Amino acid sequence: MSSLIKTHEVLVNGRPHVECYGLADAQDYVRLAANLGRTGMEIRRRPASALALDVEIASRLRQGWTQVTVKEFTARYEALGYRLDRSHDCRCTARYLDDGRTYPCCTAYPVNITNGRSAWNEDKGSADFAGLQKLRGEIFAVSRGAILEV
Repeated sequence: MSSLIKTHEVLVNGRPHVECYGLADAQDYVRLAANLGRTGMEIRRRPASALALDVEIASRLRQGWTQVTVKEFTARYEALGYRLDRSHDCRCTARYLDDGRTYPCCTAYPVNITNGRSAWNEDKGSADFAGLQKLRGEIFAVSRGAILEV
């Protein structure tokens, strides 16, 4: 199974499963299923991007970031005077330049609640903008299989 990236055991509805990331072809899946069938375990197949997401979440938590719900994520920015215009979400694969590691990303577009202007066109010296910049490095959420960030 040369194309198998990672497996680990999980419980799904109280039954043991093996979660597989990045199975490239059906032959790998069939071989794994035959081996696991003898143990009574089932297979849950996940795309390779799910592994990258899990790695990124773990990395951020180790660095001291806080994972929050999308609702709390939005509320924290609103408390600073910004709403997230989700119609401008940018879904992409983010890449770290130092090691080339990638992860699925969704970047939200912050807009000033008072004047409707983009946060990126605001007075960079304002306390609200400084709070936004600080919060960008403290919290994140997961939305539809991607890290939600500003």
